[in-house]
Amino acid sequence: MSKQRNKFSDKKRKYLKTYESCFVIFFSSIGIGAIVSVLMSFPIALIIDHNSSLSNFISGMCATIITLFLLSYREGYRSKKINFIELLLIQLMVLVTQIIIVFIFGHAIYFSGPTVFLSRFILNVFHQGTINAKAILENYRWTFMLAAYIFLYTPIIILGEYLGSKKHKKDFINYREVNL
Repeated sequence: MSKQRNKFSDKKRKYLKTYESCFVIFFSSIGIGAIVSVLMSFPIALIIDHNSSLSNFISGMCATIITLFLLSYREGYRSKKINFIELLLIQLMVLVTQIIIVFIFGHAIYFSGPTVFLSRFILNVFHQGTINAKAILENYRWTFMLAAYIFLYTPIIILGEYLGSKKHKKDFINYREVNL
């Protein structure tokens, strides 16, 4: 009886560990994207005109995507194998966590990512002088945050982990061939 309980707790521990790594990968990528967007906003604004929201979005999104891929690649290489269903379930849990954090603290670059800047840019370009700008901005923030997570961040994390695990298998086979 106790062995079944240990197996169940081991499975829960495995899911929790995967959730923790995905959570850390996602939010550290957003943090690095925020740092890069602050550092690169002025040089990019000189190239793209002086629209800071667009330059912040471009630099922050590029940094977030690159960091997401590199960290998930490393995680896939470390974990050696990938379970797509488990990874999708964990990504859904991270998305729910992000939504809860945004409900509590509001939309900020630290929680919503660089899509906050894109929302502000779209609002400034297409809805100048509207009365209900705050409601429109809030809708844009939610839409862009969810779309970026579903269509951009999740596929990049899955691709990174898949390529990392594939690289690990290739390195392991090469290591065995060399040492035999």
